[in-house]
Amino acid sequence: MNASSYIKYPKKIDLYEPTKKLYLELKKRFKKNNKVSNYNKKFLLQKEKYDSILYLDVLEHIKDDKAEILKAFKSIKKNGYLIINVPAFSHLYSKFDRDVGHVKRYNKKNFFRNC
Repeated sequence: MNASSYIKYPKKIDLYEPTKKLYLELKKRFKKNNKVSNYNKKFLLQKEKYDSILYLDVLEHIKDDKAEILKAFKSIKKNGYLIINVPAFSHLYSKFDRDVGHVKRYNKKNFFRNC
């Protein structure tokens, strides 16, 4: 639900949420905001290019994170931005992570090597 922090800056925002419960929460939260579009699906390679793409607490849920990042790069305009926030400290991966659907945690070394 980090979208609220960024909502005032862009002219248009597309939110992709494959989980029905979270999608419905986002749809309700932003129903009166004309610049927000909500999609109940995973992010797909886009014909329309974005200025910026944000993955905020998302990538750790995706098994093939490298393919996901490449897909995002192909959907960004030249000189655009890809902003990623993930849980840190791989050694802290625990039952909690598994219970909330995390595939892994990251550290700087393995993030750049794997992606």
